[in-house]
Amino acid sequence: MMNVLLNLISLCNSLPKNSTYRSVASAILENLRKISSASIYDAMEITTASRSTISRMIKRMGYDHYSEFRHELHRTVSQYGYYNWGLALNGKEESLDYAKLAASQLQESAEIIQQTFHNDFLLEVAQCLHSANRISIYDFPSTTAYFLIQNLSMDGKQTRQYSLYPDMEEDIPELSKDSVVISYPIHTPDMMDMTPIYRKIRERGAVLILGTDAASDYRKYGDIFLFPANYEGKYPLARRHAFEMFYILVSEVYRKEYLMDLEK
Repeated sequence: MMNVLLNLISLCNSLPKNSTYRSVASAILENLRKISSASIYDAMEITTASRSTISRMIKRMGYDHYSEFRHELHRTVSQYGYYNWGLALNGKEESLDYAKLAASQLQESAEIIQQTFHNDFLLEVAQCLHSANRISIYDFPSTTAYFLIQNLSMDGKQTRQYSLYPDMEEDIPELSKDSVVISYPIHTPDMMDMTPIYRKIRERGAVLILGTDAASDYRKYGDIFLFPANYEGKYPLARRHAFEMFYILVSEVYRKEYLMDLEK
C-alpha cells in the first residue's frame, strides 16, 4: 500500500509513546540516510535495539528480512526527489506561484468530483455499505475516512482502517461475501504491490471498491471503480483529493439514508 518511508511514519504514529517499536521506528526516521546503507549490526547500534526487535518491527511493516527493508529504504531515500511531489513540479522551476498551482490542482479535483460522484452513484455505494456486516478500509491514514467510519459505527457495522500491509493480511480472514473493502492503490515503483491483497479479497468473496479507474492493473479484482478510465489529469494528487471527498460524500449520504432516525 505504502512505500517504506510512509510505513515507518504510519507505524511510529500508531504506536504508544512507550512502545519499543515506536522508538526503533523513530530512530530510523531520524537517521534515514545512515540506516539506508547500514548493516543490521550498524542498525542495532544506531537504534540501540536488538536484532530480534528490529526484525520483528520490519515484519510489522510487511518486510520479511532486514536486507529487503534496507533495499527499499535505500531506493526510497536515493529517489526521494523523484516521487515525492505534491504538485506537478519537476524540480527545475526557478519561480513558481505555489498558491496558484495548489488552487489549480483543487480545481481539477472539483472537476473529477462533479463528473464522477453523482447522487445515484453515491447512493449505490451507501446501499452497498449498509448491506455489509464488515467494512474495511485499506488506505493511508485519513482524517476524512473517519467521517465515514463514525457513521458506519453508529449503524452497528464492524469497520476499521488499515494502512500497514500485515494488518491488511490479518484482516482478510475476517472478510466474507457480506464484507466490503475500500482501497486506494497507487501505481508507482516505490509503492508495495497490492496484487496479493486484492487476490485474497476476491477469494473471500468481499466487494472491493477501488479508488482507481477501470484501466488500472488491479481492475480484475475490483467491483466498483471510482474514476473514469478516460480521465487525463495534469496534477498527480487531484484524484487523491477527490477520493478524500468521496469519504465525506458517502458519509453524508449514508447519514441521510440510514441514520436520520438516530438523530431525532
